[in-house]
Amino acid sequence: MRKAWQWKTLLFLFVILIFLTSCSPRPVINSDAAVNLQEKEPVLLPCLYYEENQFLKNQEKAETFPIKGKMLAAISPHHPPAMADTAAILQSAKANDAFYDTIYIVGPNHSGESKYLLTSNASWQTPFGVATADVEAIDALLQDRNCLARTDDTKLTEEWSVSTLIPYVHSAFPEARIVPVLLSKGTSTTQVQA
Repeated sequence: MRKAWQWKTLLFLFVILIFLTSCSPRPVINSDAAVNLQEKEPVLLPCLYYEENQFLKNQEKAETFPIKGKMLAAISPHHPPAMADTAAILQSAKANDAFYDTIYIVGPNHSGESKYLLTSNASWQTPFGVATADVEAIDALLQDRNCLARTDDTKLTEEWSVSTLIPYVHSAFPEARIVPVLLSKGTSTTQVQA
């Protein structure tokens, strides 16, 4: 019974697109640290599954719907031909004057025989500019021992459950920072709750 509940919970979270607003203030960076940050070239991950014609079709097919209050979470497909639903979710949130500091994108690691949550603190190169990673939020995941999170830029780039969504999210909410998370087959309920 417990395994069935765990799988139902994980299955539910595999397709969830979580919108969270970060209310924590950003740290003040002193000028020496700022110079060091400017010298580093940012790592940019490509959105491998972006196809302009498919993107435009999905945007055109998307129908907005009324939302009461602020959207905090949404379940969305991650298969490119079905992304009209994702575009509808994002357009509806935007039409409701939503603003998000940070957007968490949680998807399945389709090939992952792992116990780790996988993430990346790299930003994403999209056709609409750079989708910036929320490095503080990602570092918090990596430092939380209950999450058992690891970075894997290659896996995040190749895994369409996150990579497909990035251009849609960034097109709708370019000001939002991104936190990508892949749930592997060995991910526990404790990790998900953490």
